[in-house]
Amino acid sequence: MGVLDFFSRKKKTEFNLEEELASGKSALEILQRVNSGMREGAVSKDVLSKGYGPYGLCPTNPIPTQGMAESRIYLSRLRARNRRPIQAVRNGCTAVENVTNGLIDIYTIMCDGHNLGNVYLCPYHKKTSSIAPEGFELV
Repeated sequence: MGVLDFFSRKKKTEFNLEEELASGKSALEILQRVNSGMREGAVSKDVLSKGYGPYGLCPTNPIPTQGMAESRIYLSRLRARNRRPIQAVRNGCTAVENVTNGLIDIYTIMCDGHNLGNVYLCPYHKKTSSIAPEGFELV
């Protein structure tokens, strides 16, 4: 095998669309698997093992979620300490080397017109966290 053969080899994957469809899974379940489970380094834990800094409050320790839809559900469950609902506005994304392979979404959090700061979510994982950042709670 030559050097060029090495680079042209396709990466072997465990995903088989025909098997997924035959299993009776919904399109959403299949998309979530492709979006999260297939990404190298995806975790099925509440916290990223390589994360550091205040959980969910800095890009170096984002909240893992299982896709964009799960990120929205997580944010809809997030409350300020006083159990008041929050409003979340996505303000782009960033990346942090050696923490997670996926992009990290940045959300500005507001409650009753007051800016509470940013939270950081990474929607490329196998599980949506059940932990809230400090100063917040999940309902």
